[in-house]
Amino acid sequence: MANKLNPTLKKQASPKKKVARHQEPLQDKEKFFSIEQKIQRLRQKREKLHLNQALFFTKEVQRILEDEFSLEMALVILEKTWVAASKSQKEEWNKHVPSFRAAFISAYEKESHPDNPVLEQI
Repeated sequence: MANKLNPTLKKQASPKKKVARHQEPLQDKEKFFSIEQKIQRLRQKREKLHLNQALFFTKEVQRILEDEFSLEMALVILEKTWVAASKSQKEEWNKHVPSFRAAFISAYEKESHPDNPVLEQI
């Protein structure tokens, strides 16, 4: 409270305002921590999704190549075919990307892993 004798004295804030000022940084920290946790969970879900897509892709390649399957063989075929393909062929392949994703989703749903609900977020 300002004093008539000493005008430099400031009015003290009420205890409620002091408490409120001290809680704001804590709330901000909690919000920040919560956001960081959500980001981390989303990154983990993305990693699981990528892993599941890679496994599905490997199974599909294995189904196509049957007894001749090996990861090295699949990569060689993929690389040689892509390099030799025309621009129109590559565009045609790009049109089929959604069908691969749809097949992946339906195959994943058939397996229905209750401990791995990654696709529910897509």
